[in-house]
Amino acid sequence: MTEDPNSNNPAASYSERLVCFIDLLGFKNLIDQSPDNHSRRLQIYTMLNQLQAGKLVDALYEGVPVLTSGGRFVSALQGCAVDVAKGAFPLNITQFSDSFVVSCPANNFGSCALLLRTIYAVKRLFFRELELLMRGGLAKGLLIHEQGGVLFGPAMNEAYSLESKSAIYPRVLVSPFAAEHLEQMFKDDELIRPMFQSFDGFHAIDMVSLLGRTHTKPDEVAQFKQKLDAIEADILKTGKDALPKVRYLQDRWLRSQGDVISSSPGSPS
Repeated sequence: MTEDPNSNNPAASYSERLVCFIDLLGFKNLIDQSPDNHSRRLQIYTMLNQLQAGKLVDALYEGVPVLTSGGRFVSALQGCAVDVAKGAFPLNITQFSDSFVVSCPANNFGSCALLLRTIYAVKRLFFRELELLMRGGLAKGLLIHEQGGVLFGPAMNEAYSLESKSAIYPRVLVSPFAAEHLEQMFKDDELIRPMFQSFDGFHAIDMVSLLGRTHTKPDEVAQFKQKLDAIEADILKTGKDALPKVRYLQDRWLRSQGDVISSSPGSPS
């Protein structure tokens, strides 16, 4: 049997990574509106450009704490150490049409923290700026993910399956292995607080858990309900196929406002 000459090629080696596959719900309808709406086209371009060009992630890296020679912590931006932070805490992002993939080494605490912050930022930004909801799957396993290059592996398959077959509603489902890994890594850290056990037994992250369990400005909370109502009204005008997805968040929102949201919040109506 002839040995594969690429079998020892390090570029073709799997590594253990956390990976999140993200799908933007309603993106097709948004694109359909864009030919006659320049402001919409500009909004779409700006948001996708921020993510594709790495501007969003750069902003997150700028806030990474670094230790100065004087023995104090400052942000990577203040310490002129953004490139150092990128090298120490690698994070890869791939965008294609209305989907994104974000991954990082599973054993790198800083990278995993940045991955979670990226998921949170993407959910908030696309909802706030484009009134788009997001569905996703987060898995842990073997993956090859090159920035601007190759992307494949069992972990990618699992993340995609969680998003496309199980998530159903606008939430990011977290695989059991990924949830256990994150809980062990971050324990009582507030960064893990938006992850909760959903009505169907999955660990999940959604806009309601983000608003209720992270530092959120009061105006963002007020705008959330207004935008959610606007999305629901738009769906009622154009077709009701996506209505259960919005009603899921409406139900979660009502429960959170009534202080009845728990670790097992019940099935959406």
